[in-house]
Amino acid sequence: MDIAASVRLVTEEVVLRLGRTLHRETGERNLCLAGGVALNCVANGRLLREGPFAGSSRPPAMLAAHWAPRSWPITKRRV
Repeated sequence: MDIAASVRLVTEEVVLRLGRTLHRETGERNLCLAGGVALNCVANGRLLREGPFAGSSRPPAMLAAHWAPRSWPITKRRV
């Protein structure tokens, strides 16, 4: 049993499920992600390939706490 691989797979599935739910509830075509999990390359790749979004963006990690809240008005809807 590989615990790290199991956690990675569960994380990817959670990211996909949350992305699909967010898209269904908001109808947004693009997604802005911030924070530690948002820098997970494998989960981001799956979200772009398998998810409903046309595009996504991620600010640099050290600026995530500063940048992401300021991008919120761009989405025009609240979840």
